[in-house]
Amino acid sequence: MGGAIQIYDAAPLLLLSVVTGRVVPSTVISFRVPTPDSRVTASVAIVVSVQQQLGLQQGFPFDITNGAAFSYALWLAGRDQDEGGSGLYVPTVNLLGTRAAPVAVPTDINIMGYSDDFDGGQDEIYGEFTVAGSWFANPLAARLYVRYQPSACEICDDEWREIVEQCNPQVPQSLVVT
Repeated sequence: MGGAIQIYDAAPLLLLSVVTGRVVPSTVISFRVPTPDSRVTASVAIVVSVQQQLGLQQGFPFDITNGAAFSYALWLAGRDQDEGGSGLYVPTVNLLGTRAAPVAVPTDINIMGYSDDFDGGQDEIYGEFTVAGSWFANPLAARLYVRYQPSACEICDDEWREIVEQCNPQVPQSLVVT
């Protein structure tokens, strides 16, 4: 026990990038967040940032749609590995919405994304970021941020390093519209 703060911020991962005045096609972008230890909380955040055109001030209320029909939805599921059979990771619990009915986010123009904390009850968190096709006036980027930290206990330093080595969120294929 070293007494150091045990927090690991994984590198941000790009989900979506759009340049000015482009059509964003309807698409589903998947991602996975390993939860390697039941004593560790994974804070999952999707942050949408908009680079405003010159002359506009960032402040609130700030509508990320900028008058366009840009919207997205999230489905998050806990998945466990079928260790006795196929070896695949299979959804075992819905954490946010369902695959058939993902949750539209954000629900307020003052919110620039989504964030929640999940305890390591499953082997991983699987997500689908669904983008409704639309035209967008300003450059936009959506990124996945994940922070890991012990839930309610201190973990010895050697064990914490082993856990962190398994904390590698993945976005198999982001969408870049240029």
